[in-house]
Amino acid sequence: MRKHVGWNDGTFSTPLMHLGYPICSNIITQLNVAHQKLYDSIRNAIHIHSQRQLFIRGRAAVMNSLIYSTLWHVMRLTTFTISQLLSLRSLGASFINRLILPRLSFDTLVQPRTTGGVGLLDPLAQQQALQWHWVCPILPHYLNSPLLPRYTTVSLLRILFYALSWFYYSSELSHFLYYLLLSSSRRQLWFPNKPLLQFTYLNPFINLQTCVSSFLPSNFDTCYDILLRSLLTNHPSFHSFIPADLVLQSYTSAIQLLVSDVFLFDPESQVIRVRFSFRHVSRHPTVSKSVAMLILSHQLQLKPFFLTQSPPQFSRLSVSSPTIRCGSRILLNSIRHFKQITAPTISPAASLLRPHQWRVLLSTAVPLTARTVWYRAIHAKLPIKSLLHFRIPHDHPSPNCTICLNSTVEDSLHFLFSCPLKLLVWREMFHSFICTTPFSDDILLQLLAELLHYKGIPVNRDPSLPFADLSISQLFACALLTIWQAHWRWIIVRIPFLVTSANHHLTRSLAQLDAELQLHS
Repeated sequence: MRKHVGWNDGTFSTPLMHLGYPICSNIITQLNVAHQKLYDSIRNAIHIHSQRQLFIRGRAAVMNSLIYSTLWHVMRLTTFTISQLLSLRSLGASFINRLILPRLSFDTLVQPRTTGGVGLLDPLAQQQALQWHWVCPILPHYLNSPLLPRYTTVSLLRILFYALSWFYYSSELSHFLYYLLLSSSRRQLWFPNKPLLQFTYLNPFINLQTCVSSFLPSNFDTCYDILLRSLLTNHPSFHSFIPADLVLQSYTSAIQLLVSDVFLFDPESQVIRVRFSFRHVSRHPTVSKSVAMLILSHQLQLKPFFLTQSPPQFSRLSVSSPTIRCGSRILLNSIRHFKQITAPTISPAASLLRPHQWRVLLSTAVPLTARTVWYRAIHAKLPIKSLLHFRIPHDHPSPNCTICLNSTVEDSLHFLFSCPLKLLVWREMFHSFICTTPFSDDILLQLLAELLHYKGIPVNRDPSLPFADLSISQLFACALLTIWQAHWRWIIVRIPFLVTSANHHLTRSLAQLDAELQLHS
C-alpha cells in the first residue's frame, strides 16, 4: 500500500490539518487561512439557515449547536486572535438580528433566557470555558486535594504539569502557578522558556492562560478591596456543611468586611494569611476577629483560587474531604460552572421582566412570529417612525405615524396600542374574547401595557365568550401579531389598515391556534 507522506512548515500558505485542527507554524499566513476557511464555512451555514422561519431563541439554538459546532471543536487547540474571534462573533449576532431593526445588542443576546437574553454563546468566552476542563484540576493538584482523580485522567495531568513546569520554569519563583495566577509576574526575565511575544502562536498554553486571567484580579492589590463574602463558598464540602450565610447570620456587620479586614500579605513568606492581631484594624475589629476564627476553624470555607495564595499548611487544612458528593465534584469541572464564576452579576433592575415571567413568556404556545414581535416590543426594538427618522432622515423625513390622520409622533406606545385604528382592534379583542365590560381609552392602554410586560390584569374573563380555552396572553399575542402584519401591509404594499379586516385576521389566527392546541392535547 502506498503511503502519502508530505512536509508542511512555515513556508506553506495552508496549515497542516490533523483531526480537524489546523496546526499552524506561521501565524501571519497559515492561521489567517485557517480562520478564513472557518469564517466562510460559518457564513455559508448561516446563509442556509437564514431561509428557515425561526424565532430569535431558535436562531440562537441553531447558532450555538449547529453553526458554531466546528468552531467549538477547533478552539480546543487552536488559538485565534481577538480580532478573528470578534469577526466570528459578529456573524452570530448578525444571524440573530436578521431583519431586525433596531438590532438587539450583543450584551442582550448573550444573557440567559431568564434575564431576557437568548443565551447566545460568545466565542471569546467559550474559548476560555473550553480550557476550564484542564485549568480546574491545577488548583486541587497544588492543594493535594482528594478531588483530583474526579476531574480527569491522572496520567494526562502528569503530562500537563510536566509541560507547564518546563514552559514556565523560573529560577526566581518556585512554581508555574505564579505565572498563571499573578499577571504581574509574567515577565520574560523570570520565565526564560516562555515564547517571545511575537511567537505567541508557539505557546500551546496561551488559551489556559487566558482562561485563568478571565476571573483573576487584574491588580494584585484588588483582592484587598473586594468584599470578604465573595471569597466564601457555599459549595458543600462535607455532610455537616453549613452555608456561609447561616454561619454569619449572627454577625450583621460581616457583610461589610473587606479582605483586608481579616487577611494581610506576609512579605517574608510571600503569601496571604489570616491576621494574628486586629489591633490596627479600623473597620469592625471585633467582627473581623470572630470571622477570622471561623475561617481558621474551617466553619467558613474559602474558594480554591484564594486558597492558593494562603500558606501551605492553611491550604491543606482547608481542602474538601473525600466525602464530598460526586455530583458536585463534576459540576466544578464543567463549562457551566466556569461561566457561573466568571459571569457578571446582573442587578434585578437591569432585567425588564422577572425570571419566571421570561420563562412563562418563552414557553407559552403562541405563533413564533408573535413571540418575536412581543420579545422585540419588551426590549424596545421596534422600527418606529420616530427612531427611523432620527437614524435615516433622508428615507424617513417625518417622525409621524402614517396610518392615522392625526399628526402624531409614532413612538412605541403609538406603534402598538394608541394609534386610533389599532386601538379599535384592541378594544374589539377585549370585547369579543375577554369581557364585555367597556373600558375607557386610558384604562385600556394601561391594561395593554401590563399585558405587554406579562403582568396580570384585574379583569374577570367571561367564560361564555369564544376561545375560552386560550389564555389572555395567547389572545394578546395573536392580536399583537395581527396589528404587526396589518401595519406592514400598509407600509410595504399600501393595503389600507382596515379594522374589519384586522378583526377577521385575528379571529382566523385564534381559531388556528385553538385547533392546533386541541390537536396536541
